[in-house]
Amino acid sequence: MADRGSSYRVFRPEVWSQYVKVFFKKNLVAGSHFKDFSSDVVAGGESITIPSIAEGAAPSDVTTTTGVITEEVISDTRTTLTINQWKAKSLRFTDFQVAQIARQYNLEREYAEKITYELAKKFDTDLLTEARDGLVPQISSSTTALSTTVCRNAMQVLDSNSVPRSEVIWVINSKAFWDLMRSDPIFDASKFGTETPMGTGIVGRLFGIPVLRTMNNPSWGSGGQTNFLLHKRAVAYAIGNISGMNAGPRLQFKPSSEGLYNKLIGDLMYGFKILDTDAGVKIKSS
Repeated sequence: MADRGSSYRVFRPEVWSQYVKVFFKKNLVAGSHFKDFSSDVVAGGESITIPSIAEGAAPSDVTTTTGVITEEVISDTRTTLTINQWKAKSLRFTDFQVAQIARQYNLEREYAEKITYELAKKFDTDLLTEARDGLVPQISSSTTALSTTVCRNAMQVLDSNSVPRSEVIWVINSKAFWDLMRSDPIFDASKFGTETPMGTGIVGRLFGIPVLRTMNNPSWGSGGQTNFLLHKRAVAYAIGNISGMNAGPRLQFKPSSEGLYNKLIGDLMYGFKILDTDAGVKIKSS
């Protein structure tokens, strides 16, 4: 019988813990754009109080002889972001497989990256689902190909809500992206010789606004996909410190008491909050 002790324990969570956190952040596509309050719960906790800072009045004149100015009373509202989601991914290895893997560093890393990538993908999808369900402005209710006309309408809606163009991105699913590539207003990064890959992430600009292409967009009804024009203040998130070391996923290798196998488990806890229901536009397409 294989020794189920430390001699066959190929995965060492204390070694991989920081690596998987970095790899997780690197694989966030949509999540890297929005407000991250993870540092507020690095020492623990589940709730974060976030002030909703109002725009306020325009600056007033200062009396030149007295220096008196008009004061504005702060009356900002508050919202609470709660870490209330716990996700996990588990891989099972028999004792036989564990013995064969032995101390192969590259293979260990492949399994660690597989779990971390799946957690990052799930996080991104959940974040964009929160945006789909929480944002109010909506353009197009049909499952037709995304067009530049629809995109221009979305920009007009954002302008009417006084959302600044700075820190705004398009979040577009893969099919909609290639539909738009047939139009001149969008240019992929490779046409300009930049190092940005034609994969997922920021792949170009549409009407001067960065385009984020992702496979993690949530569905919308039957046969529909959700695309977005979003300001970073639209959604906030926080990732919990489940490992006790820092915000991010945790990796554990656990022998089973039910059979001759082991489990490599990655888990992650997080929460989302819509900060401004008008700071983005959701766009339906095929």
